[in-house]
Amino acid sequence: MTPVPVYLHLLNEETAFYKDLEGFGWAADAINALYIRQIAKGKDNGIFAPADGVTRAELSKMLVKAMGSDYNNQKTDFSDLSTDMWYYEPVAILEKLGSYDGICDTEFLANTPVSRKEVCMLIKNIFEANGVFIK
Repeated sequence: MTPVPVYLHLLNEETAFYKDLEGFGWAADAINALYIRQIAKGKDNGIFAPADGVTRAELSKMLVKAMGSDYNNQKTDFSDLSTDMWYYEPVAILEKLGSYDGICDTEFLANTPVSRKEVCMLIKNIFEANGVFIK
């Protein structure tokens, strides 16, 4: 992935991508940078909803995009996923890497909120799948 220069210091209330980041200034640069790189996107009409949780499906797509992985027609056997779901291939990629498991052996439960411990475990697994071991 080629680095893209991002001039976040040029953003202000009129030029920011999301209009609902008041009170979340500490995260605004990160949110806008991820938006520019098409890693994270908000809801609609300039709304990011920074206080909302993240689902297993949303996190899967963000992480695969952040890794720069292409969707290479990966397959998964989770019974609650079908190939027409927008998150099917990101989940399949993470499963193939051994980075993400389902809630049980047969179901992924994509719309389940992600816990902090699950995020930590997933990030660690992705590092390790790429040869970076965290001790």
